[in-house]
Amino acid sequence: MSVLEELCRLPLLLNAVFLEKVNIINWIRGREGMHINLVDFDQVLFYTREALTKAYQEAFRIHGFVISEQQLIEIEGQSIVQLFDNLNIHDEHLRSEIRRFKKENYKTYFKYIIPNIDLLSLPNKVIVSNASSEDIADILTYYNITDVMGIIGRDKVKKLKPHPDPYLQAMNSFPATSYTIYEDSDTGLAAAKAAMQSVEYKHKINIVKVDLQITEFKGGSGQLIRKLNNKIDKITTTNSALLTLKRNKVPVPEIYFSNDEKIIMEYVEGDLLYNQYTNEKHFKKLMELQGNIRKIHYINGCSTTTYIERLKDHSKYFSADPELTYIFNYCCKSLLEHQELFNNERSFCHGDFTLSNIIVKDDKLVVIDPNINDNAMSSWLLDISKLLQSTRGYEYIFGISKNENRPELIKLRKSIMTSLSPELIPLVETLELSHWLRMLRYKKEIGHNDFIKARDITIEILKELESETWQTQLLY
Repeated sequence: MSVLEELCRLPLLLNAVFLEKVNIINWIRGREGMHINLVDFDQVLFYTREALTKAYQEAFRIHGFVISEQQLIEIEGQSIVQLFDNLNIHDEHLRSEIRRFKKENYKTYFKYIIPNIDLLSLPNKVIVSNASSEDIADILTYYNITDVMGIIGRDKVKKLKPHPDPYLQAMNSFPATSYTIYEDSDTGLAAAKAAMQSVEYKHKINIVKVDLQITEFKGGSGQLIRKLNNKIDKITTTNSALLTLKRNKVPVPEIYFSNDEKIIMEYVEGDLLYNQYTNEKHFKKLMELQGNIRKIHYINGCSTTTYIERLKDHSKYFSADPELTYIFNYCCKSLLEHQELFNNERSFCHGDFTLSNIIVKDDKLVVIDPNINDNAMSSWLLDISKLLQSTRGYEYIFGISKNENRPELIKLRKSIMTSLSPELIPLVETLELSHWLRMLRYKKEIGHNDFIKARDITIEILKELESETWQTQLLY
């Protein structure tokens, strides 16, 4: 390009620079009167303790060290260097290797992280953390969070919290009239207070201490379920069923997040249908609900043969118990005899349609915790047989409910049996037996008493089937 051409371009270049400066000035002015939320990451915006514990414990274990969750809790908000010092790990190469292993494997534990949905709903968020910006970005990507204004991680500052530098840099990078800082640890709170003292003449700053309270419990098949505020975080691979129910207008909890590892949904404020059930009020509603689930288009699922083979696999855990072995064999043989009928009744189903997986809210029935996937046998008869499981007091027996509700459950069982065609009744009761048999393995892991209770009921059902007492509806 000639000198003349360069001179001709000069006004254009100067104009571009001028416009860029104008844009920056307007950007800053646009934030006059703006409020920005500066949010710590670990144990504030996301509950990461369990994932971090698992990742660090594995990294230290591989290198010959055993650390407890409490040791990690004690350094929350600080650098991992503090733990190295506490353990007298001074070799820089070893420190680097532990860090590297943790970083490479951290993603495998992301499913254990719980997002704080309430704080994530805040506008104008900037994350200010001693954690790695890359780790933070990876977690945001995993949970499809795209509305964060910026990340000030440990790699973006010279001094970490409790020094005010991270917050001062955030305020410098994202100017506003006022800020709210959300923190949990003493280290983070000290940094926030120091930053507030440094700029109190420029900005209005409010500091909020966050204390996440996690309630943890186990699902019937051992799934990990955590509750944070009014949200349920469940680690499970059967999420597609709940999404399918939602798409087909079946009442379910609001869903905030779902992937192939977990689901986050609304905690439905209400009562178990088991506790509220009266046959006169609820039987028709219950059958309509199951009927709507049954109508959902269904194309996948395993064969009845696979269902039976999986039941046989469960029996292997009890090969030393002759009585249970006989019951397992009886159930499998009966299912084989009814295989053609079972195949003809394939449909979409809930998969765990007990009275404890239906919530009564404002006099409406809301379905929770479906347990069906593309590799499972699916039939409306499985849902009906799950209801029969409840009629034997499953929820009362295993402490899910303190209400026995026996008279109404007997009415429900009779209503179900009389609503079925005669050829389906023995198949449905055999399927109920299969549910009790399949739970034995999990009950034995939980405790001996629960196992014995479930075992006794399998014997009870076997006697009914062998004596054909279902024909006369003499149920108990």
